[in-house]
Amino acid sequence: MRLRVRAEAGDADAQNNLGFMYDFGEGVPQNYAEAARWFRLAADQGQAGAQNSLGFMYANGRGVPQDYVQAHMWTNLAVAQSSGEDRDQGVENRDIIAARMTAEQIAEAQRLAREWDATHPQPFITVRQLANYWQVSVRTIERHIAKGALPVTRVGPFGRL
Repeated sequence: MRLRVRAEAGDADAQNNLGFMYDFGEGVPQNYAEAARWFRLAADQGQAGAQNSLGFMYANGRGVPQDYVQAHMWTNLAVAQSSGEDRDQGVENRDIIAARMTAEQIAEAQRLAREWDATHPQPFITVRQLANYWQVSVRTIERHIAKGALPVTRVGPFGRL
């Protein structure tokens, strides 16, 4: 499975996709704990979709112990780097979780999110993240890079960063 090879090599998008496959039993046996493991690997690299999915898993106790503080933290991190409908959905999810929490738990989740953010700097943006932000295709961004309209300052193991 090529996706697994990429995921095992540290590709956050592949890890997130593999997490979804385990979460829903798509092409692999459904396994919430394995889904949470892959989501966590991607989330720790700042992959917003994985952060949101991991937050959902903590909120519902799927593959991990139910923990609203962790759920809020991960969902909040995802919201912080999302835009458009993804951001709106993330805010809604975070608010649903917050409604089940005490003020002290929310404060703890926010503190944990700030600490995580401070120890996981995101010094670059991937082509895919840039395409999502501008709501264009990856191919469009790559054409602009090729024309020199978008300078590439770093090339990572999975392509241009």
